[in-house]
Amino acid sequence: MERFELNGMWWLPDNPDHRVAGKLTFDPDPRMGITLKTIGASFDAVPKYVKTINLTSEPIKQTIHRFEIILGNTETGKQVTLVDCQISSLSFIVDYDTQTYNIKKIIEGMHVNQKEELLFEQITIHYTNLANWFKSNIMEEVRTIYDKTTIKNEQTPNSVKAEIANWKVTLGVLPGSIHKPFKEITFLYTGSITLRSEINAELSNYEKIENKILVFLMLATNNLLKEDSIEFINISEHSFGKVIRAYSNSRYISNDYYNYGYLFDYSDIEENFDLYLNKWFFLYEKIDITIQLYTTLLYTPEMYIHSKILTLAQALESYHRVLYGGYYLDNDAYKPYKDKLTGQIDQNLEKSHRDSLKSRIKYGNEYSLRKRITLIVESLEETYGDVVLAIIKNKK
Repeated sequence: MERFELNGMWWLPDNPDHRVAGKLTFDPDPRMGITLKTIGASFDAVPKYVKTINLTSEPIKQTIHRFEIILGNTETGKQVTLVDCQISSLSFIVDYDTQTYNIKKIIEGMHVNQKEELLFEQITIHYTNLANWFKSNIMEEVRTIYDKTTIKNEQTPNSVKAEIANWKVTLGVLPGSIHKPFKEITFLYTGSITLRSEINAELSNYEKIENKILVFLMLATNNLLKEDSIEFINISEHSFGKVIRAYSNSRYISNDYYNYGYLFDYSDIEENFDLYLNKWFFLYEKIDITIQLYTTLLYTPEMYIHSKILTLAQALESYHRVLYGGYYLDNDAYKPYKDKLTGQIDQNLEKSHRDSLKSRIKYGNEYSLRKRITLIVESLEETYGDVVLAIIKNKK
């Protein structure tokens, strides 16, 4: 996806008569992101909160504007809805002032007054770096203008489908194109996820489902996936049956992140995609905390090494605790030992010391972190011994 700018008039849903001129900028680099810069006036609205800054002897109260929705019409006549907008900077000049807002998502082609009105029948998300996962099945067609017979033609892989509750999921590749004037047209294929709901679903519900599938694919590819663009089929009264395009402010993916190969290939799940994806959704609810810790590591490669180790250790401990438990004895069997050990604590010790010893005894029946990690590695060595050794070697 390429950078673009849109000039237009912008306003808040509850005050359509007060319109502000401004420029909307989309930059695929998440460090730049999506911004709206308004010129000459501000939106008349009650601030969401006031932050006090103690920089001088007199505290300064800074108004922080957060708007759920900002609406706009571009100079080319396009309707635009901006979702989750927060002011990031203010500039005051003699004749006018400017405000810059950070935007989470651009929805092009419709207006809504609140997020609950963003109802869609279907959503397709294209990812910039997912197509390679389909390996040799992915191809690139080159059709020259002067010789239309020059085509690299290979069969694309079949899409796979799954059903989860009221959702239908399709994973596959879709064609796009890059035009080179007077030379050739290159048709590229991008990996995509299509979600379809049996009922009118809000955008936030789609995002929750997408996030779970995205983590599944990130684990498969051992890579960070970045949204390129989004397409909606809208069934609300605002734009019935119309295809809507959207653009998100993606997370930053550092060049410091290294890929150590795929955990599993597309061909490994092609025949039983429905089974694997449903099992993943079942496990996701159990290991949600583990997933959050792990994805934090992926998206913050600049984290200090000791913080990475602590976060990874927490993730492994959480994973083992949820899926395997990890107790030396049944709680009933351990209770006599706990009571006996607790009774041996010298009452002459300081109270905080006694409480510390009681706490250690209370949790003394649980596996230590060292034992949990050892058991995890041993369980992997039997099935994925070569993979484990490769990861250890590369991480060194």
